[in-house]
Amino acid sequence: MDAFVLVILITMGSGEDLKSFEIRMNKDSQSECLKDAETFQFPLPIISIETRCEPVVENKPDTQGVGVLT
Repeated sequence: MDAFVLVILITMGSGEDLKSFEIRMNKDSQSECLKDAETFQFPLPIISIETRCEPVVENKPDTQGVGVLT
């Protein structure tokens, strides 16, 4: 089963006074993600909502150590 993240970007305001925030929701499959993304597609006067589905990429452990100079 592939894992996806539904990313919802919400921008509010007008002109130079724009405020944005992002919500990320884990989904079990791409089809579930796309279906849920459609529920956020509605027009509002001063609020912009953009959605996208991104595959989850597993993080590989960082093999480089961090040194401290004394």
